[in-house]
Amino acid sequence: MRLPPAREVRSGPGLPTVVGANSLVFPATVVRLPEEAVTYSIAVEEENENVALVASSDTTVQRVELSTGASEVAFRGHKAAVNDVVEIREGLAASCSLDRTVQVFNVRTGATLAALRGHRGPVYALAVDPETGRLLSASGDGTIRLWDNANTSAVHTVVCHKPHKGVTPFELYDVEFLSYTGHGLHHAITASQNSRADLWDLTRTDNVPVLSVQRGVQGELRCVKMLPDCSGQEFLTAGEDQVLRLWDARAGDEPAYEFRAHRDAIWGLATDGRRVTTTSVRGRAIFWDVRMRKIESQLLGHGPFRCVSVAPSKRTFHLGNFNGNVYSVWTAKIPPASLPEYDVPVSDEEPPCFTLAREHMRRSKDPFLTEIPRPIIHRRLKCKAIGDCCTIS
Repeated sequence: MRLPPAREVRSGPGLPTVVGANSLVFPATVVRLPEEAVTYSIAVEEENENVALVASSDTTVQRVELSTGASEVAFRGHKAAVNDVVEIREGLAASCSLDRTVQVFNVRTGATLAALRGHRGPVYALAVDPETGRLLSASGDGTIRLWDNANTSAVHTVVCHKPHKGVTPFELYDVEFLSYTGHGLHHAITASQNSRADLWDLTRTDNVPVLSVQRGVQGELRCVKMLPDCSGQEFLTAGEDQVLRLWDARAGDEPAYEFRAHRDAIWGLATDGRRVTTTSVRGRAIFWDVRMRKIESQLLGHGPFRCVSVAPSKRTFHLGNFNGNVYSVWTAKIPPASLPEYDVPVSDEEPPCFTLAREHMRRSKDPFLTEIPRPIIHRRLKCKAIGDCCTIS
């Protein structure tokens, strides 16, 4: 299934909105950001799901109206690309960046309320506890930190990967709160560079995971998401090996199911509890029915996709790509469609691979952005998405 070419329509004084000829069905709307930049993260506001916070590579967080495309800069406090943004409560949000900071800001005024520092590597992901407002951050320094909004220092740090002599720690790419015990959010799940997902008890200080799952995983794990409205012990992972895996913490290091259809690395993952959406760097989004364990539909030719998120009401998915576009898809209108052969032309644009974080740290002159020394590694690193593109020697 390939959608007709998109057409631009003007909508008031705001930005152009790109609407496909079949847009009322799939996708619903397409919004173009004011400047072409990589869309790293999308957080839909709970009180008004027509508005989303969009983190991008231009160091800003944009507040975008998804129906008209009208946009304004919500926050400018970072000095490098913004990797993730989350809404803490109405009017309050947090973002993390390659500049190694977590910033809490007022969405309406753009004022910085707290600058949370302590990570020694780029901060890739955030998770929020909606009841307490606590934040979890995952970093390239191999740690996760638990933050209280009342303090500007971390209340708890978990060293997930200890650096050994001459070896840097594995980077952490994603983190989620996990209601493992069913009595509050005292556990976290991380996805890391060493192909492993680890379950952590945030009340312990021994830096030993409660559970580690890795069986069958090849390459970096880029995404991890808790499966809501279930036992609180089921979660999903995806990454470089192109496979979406469903895990149950009670079953140990054995995936409950593996979903295989992607032909390249998965960089985006979101779920509403029944349906799961995965996005890949070559321009393919797949919608899965995780309970029936089958594919519902797919979206081709609009990538390369970088991220995907689900609205608080679970009624819409929002996909962001490397060209600064945000695609909104109504879950009730996702058409059932079988997967055709993968001969549909998709984007040939190669995604940035292992470069943004290191490039920024190498060029930065800011004193608190001193680069962490990296050892010489005599091996080749292959990115399965684009082949033999990354070499460290």
